[in-house]
Formats: sequence, structure tokens, C-alpha cells
Amino acid sequence: MKELAQISNDQPAQIISNVIAATSREIQPCLSRKDALRQQIKRAKRVCHEEVEPKTLDDFTLPDAYSITLSGMRFAKDITDGTERILLFTTSENLKWLQEAKFWIMDGTFKTVPTLFRQLYSIHAPAGGNVNFRIIPLVYALLSKKTEELYQRLFQELNELADENELELKPDFVLTDFEKGSISAVKSEFPSAQSKGCHFHLGQSVYRQIQDAGLTKKYGTDQNFSLLIRHIPALAFLSPLEIPDAFDEVKAILPSDAEPIIQWFENNYVHGRVKRTLRNGRVQRHNPLYPPELWSVFDNMEFAFPRTRNKVEA
Repeated sequence: MKELAQISNDQPAQIISNVIAATSREIQPCLSRKDALRQQIKRAKRVCHEEVEPKTLDDFTLPDAYSITLSGMRFAKDITDGTERILLFTTSENLKWLQEAKFWIMDGTFKTVPTLFRQLYSIHAPAGGNVNFRIIPLVYALLSKKTEELYQRLFQELNELADENELELKPDFVLTDFEKGSISAVKSEFPSAQSKGCHFHLGQSVYRQIQDAGLTKKYGTDQNFSLLIRHIPALAFLSPLEIPDAFDEVKAILPSDAEPIIQWFENNYVHGRVKRTLRNGRVQRHNPLYPPELWSVFDNMEFAFPRTRNKVEA
């Protein structure tokens, strides 16, 4: 039973049931009580876990048994990039769905990740036809870091897998959060795709600025102030070309205590930071960190794809 506990992923109750079923009727009365058996199984699993848990990435080896599906199809790839690691999980069938999808949704989570890795990154896309499609996860990847270089390597490996299966990955749109590393990597490896930032995350960023400015209470109690501030994320529903002028109009009606929020949004999302002011009064600016074409959801509505990643984050 201890050996079975160490090699099986079954719950203790299932292991006990299997052991009892495999034991002759004459011996069954001699078995310990189920509570005692359950404790023995837990101890065996704990000892096994302590023995095999790798301490570093170099100690970690992905067994072939966990790289192949029940139908014999390989679905896992272990990638080394210098001192970093990527475990890429997908299938040729999933890659076909990615090839057919007009848009992808990318999401990273840090909450449910093995200790040796930094994040679990996933790529979701519609599958099941044009009418009754569902957005499902098609690629999973464990990454030891969240850098542009590692994202780029992940996407390169994905393209190579597609090539091996005589597929071409060319999404029209890729929806991500506002992480510059992933956005730049998408632009590099999928140059024909238009990157889009998640509207929900845009709203979250605006609210964090409200908190940083000490305006949380006013935002929650002053209805007029709250409505005016909401004009900022609402700019996303305009086309990218309309946003700069519309922002200037919104800026003119916002109260003075919202100045830190206005300045932050102008510098990072609309006009860019001031580079220099010329003698004639003209202002030269850097490009904004997140230009309007990244976070405008105008095209999302026109081409009927999501404004947020909420479905995949759920």
C-alpha cells in the first residue's frame, strides 16, 4: 500500500478501496482501520514528496510519462534558455485551433505555480466554430521568470511547433494585460497581430491612481467627481484617432485635485511624457508607454472579440 501511495496520484480513499479489493477475504479482517490506513498513506506520500522535490531548476527533470497523452501524443516540451526554464504544454490539435482563431487571449497567474517557477502563462482562443464557439485554454507554459526574452523564447518555440505540424500562427488580435515584456514579445514573434490591452486592467490601473492620490473616499461619496473620473477609462470606447482630442476635452472639465491622475494618464496612455518645451512654446513628447491603439476597444466591438480577459481569469 505504501508503494502504491508513493507512485499514485489517487486520493487516500481510492487507494484504500483498491487495496481492499485486491486483498483476499481471509486477510481483510486483519487490515488496520481505515483511519489508520489513511494516515499511513499520507505519511508515505509526504516522505516520497520530500525525497523527490527538486531544489533547483537543474534538479528538475520532466519524465516522459508526463509528456505524453493517453493516446500517445506528445504534449509537453522542456525548454532551457540559459539559466531559465520553460515547460510548454500543448497538442497539435490545439495548435490547429490557434491557427484558425482570429484572436488570442493571453493570461499569466502567479498564485498556482510550483515553487521553482515564477508564473503559469496560458493562451486561450475560440474553438468550436463561428457561432457556438467557446474560449478555451489551448497552451499552458510554466516560466521561471517574467521577462521579454523568456516570453519571446516561448513564442518562438510555439511557432516552431506549428511549423513541425505544417501550421502557421497568424492571429489578427492578441489580448493581454499591460505588461510591456509580453506586448513586445508578441510584436516581435507575431508581427501581423494587433496587440490589445485588457479594458478591465485599464480600469484597475485608474482606480489605483485614485487610491494613490488619496481620493478613494471622494470617489466613493461624491457622485459628480466619480462620474467625471470615469470619463477617463470610457475613452477606450472611441477610435484611437479620436482619443487624444477627447482626452483634452475631458482634462478641461476634471477638478484640480484630480491633476495627479490626469498627468499620469496623459503621460502613459495618451500624449506621452514631455521631452522638451521649445522657445516657441511647442512641446515635444516621448511616445506614450501604452498608446491609444493598444487600449482602445473600438475595434473589439467592430470585430466581436472580448474587451477583457475576465473569462480566462475566472
